[in-house]
Amino acid sequence: HSLRPLRRVRAEASAAASAPEIRLPRPRPRLGRRRRRVSFEREADVAREAALAGGEVISRHASAERRASWEKSDDNPVTAADLEANAAIAAVLRAEFPDDAVLSEETADSAARLAAERVWIVDPLDGTKEFVEGVPQFAVSIALAVRGRPVAACVYQPSTRECFHA
Repeated sequence: HSLRPLRRVRAEASAAASAPEIRLPRPRPRLGRRRRRVSFEREADVAREAALAGGEVISRHASAERRASWEKSDDNPVTAADLEANAAIAAVLRAEFPDDAVLSEETADSAARLAAERVWIVDPLDGTKEFVEGVPQFAVSIALAVRGRPVAACVYQPSTRECFHA
C-alpha cells in the first residue's frame, strides 16, 4: 500500500460528509408474542450435580477388576458402572425435577417421554468401550431439551475431573 497525501484524505472525507444522506426505513415492530428469555441456570447446576454424582460412581469402578462388561447388543458393552451411574444421575434429576421425562441409554424408553415438554437426555458413561479398555477417554453426558431444543447440559470427565456445563 502506498500512503496518500494528507490533503487528499481530508478532501475525500469532506466530500463524503457533503454527500446526500441516505435514510433507511425503520424496522417495523414485531407483531405477535414477544419471546421471553428464560434462565436455565438451575437446570445447568442440577445437570452438573448429577454428572458429578455419576462420575463419582464411575471413579469407584475404575480399577481393572471392576471394569467387567457384558454386551447389551452387538459391539455395545455395558458395565455395572453404567448402570449404577445411571441410577445416581436419575436420582438427582428426579429429586429436583420429578415431572421431567428422562431418556437414558441404560433404561427402557417410555411412550410418555414422547409427549413430555422437558426431557433430560443422559449417557451415564459415554465411552464405555474406552472405560472397559482402561483408556481415560470417557465422560458423563447430560442435557435438558425443552420442546426439542437443548437448553442446559453438562459433560464431566471423571478421570481428569474436567467439567463443562452451560
